[in-house]
Amino acid sequence: MGLISFLAPLAILTSIVMLVLLIAIGEVGLRGGVLLATLLLAAGYAQFFGASMAIAVTGLGCQTLLAIYLLVRWRLTL
Repeated sequence: MGLISFLAPLAILTSIVMLVLLIAIGEVGLRGGVLLATLLLAAGYAQFFGASMAIAVTGLGCQTLLAIYLLVRWRLTL
């Protein structure tokens, strides 16, 4: 159970760090930043406060896809 409890917030932490980084280097504009932040908050809410396990898993999946998208976008800017 220790490893699973560590991995649960990993996707949202990665998304937060990468979104802040991309905004700081100017890769994401205001409109894109607001859209990505809204998606991050909605997926995080569903992941941690979902009414059912299906909603929580969907939130985790969206959060993971967002983290992958932000990582790939960051790598393509280098």
